This record gives sequence, C-alpha cells and structure tokens, in this order.
Amino acid sequence: MGKVKSELLTEYPCANPECDVLFDSRRAELGYRLCMKCGEDAAKKVAAKHHTILPLHKQCYMAFTGADAREVAKKINPKRTT
Repeated sequence: MGKVKSELLTEYPCANPECDVLFDSRRAELGYRLCMKCGEDAAKKVAAKHHTILPLHKQCYMAFTGADAREVAKKINPKRTT
C-alpha cells in the first residue's frame, strides 16, 4: 500500500462500530461520518428498500414503503372494481 499523507486523515475513525478506519478529512468536512466502503454499503441498504411513489387524486405525490405499498396502489384507483 502507498503512503497516505497524515494531514488528509481525520483524527476520528469511521462511525461504523465494526470498522475503525481513519478516513479522508475532506470527506469529514462534507459531513460524512462513514468511510467510503461503509458509506457505500449503507447507501445500498437504503436503496434496496421497496418503495412506491403514487400520485393521489387532487394532491401531491406520496411515497409508500413496505409490503403494503402494492395494496395501497390497488386501492387508490377509483375505477378499479376488484
């Protein structure tokens, strides 16, 4: 591994309890508290959640999450008979 300049590293490790890697201070200045690897893993977990965005009648768009999102989508159509 190459040498890393010490001024680029923060004095605090990654916020993930299983990871104690010191990450780039420029990343910390942007407000991140996770190293790149842990941040990518956290983003994938958030993106993997199921969600549905539906336009409600005479209202704005609403986001429905969870297993019942499909059922909610079926119920908001006023012309659906079943």
